[in-house]
Amino acid sequence: PGTKEAGGGAPPPLSLKGSTPAASRAPARGGGRGPNSSRQQSRVIEYARLVTFEPGEHLASVSHSAPLLMRLGAAVEKADYALATRLRPADVSVAGARRLTWDLANANEAVANLPYVPDDADRALAATYLSRFAALSRARSRLPRQVVHGDLNDYNILVARPALEAKAHADAAASAGITVLDFGDIVLSARVYNLAVCLAYVCHPRSS
Repeated sequence: PGTKEAGGGAPPPLSLKGSTPAASRAPARGGGRGPNSSRQQSRVIEYARLVTFEPGEHLASVSHSAPLLMRLGAAVEKADYALATRLRPADVSVAGARRLTWDLANANEAVANLPYVPDDADRALAATYLSRFAALSRARSRLPRQVVHGDLNDYNILVARPALEAKAHADAAASAGITVLDFGDIVLSARVYNLAVCLAYVCHPRSS
């Protein structure tokens, strides 16, 4: 799943009703595949989304200029607004029922992985910030919630330099030139976590 442009509606699913039945992908008795499979009657309906091709480079591969970061902020805002206003109640219910490890709301679960961090300094740093995060549980419970993208890493954002440069001076706050991809992990969470994830990738591994 994806969207042509940050804030744009995702295209409708294309039903592949004529797709290969599950039986042809399940091992038949004796380890083979084919009509003798014990799951011969089992069928599935699969879906795909057709998305308009968007030119651009991953955010990870371009220099983070001030105009680009302004566009990125506007794009995140548009994506948040679209997810807050354009989803059906059923979609919100599905997103709310999901529990994803990488949802920032569940960051405390990472404490269990601290023993696997080999470097003492890195482990101590992670433990410090996870402890601070846990201490803010009451404040975090009051944060505004909505369905968010949840995975705005620098490989889920495309930058089209021509579009960015063409309007950089005329409208630096617009999101032209920025495309948000991969809405497959949307989840109901605190709105600010979406921006926090994006900023983490923007800042890493930069020292300033």
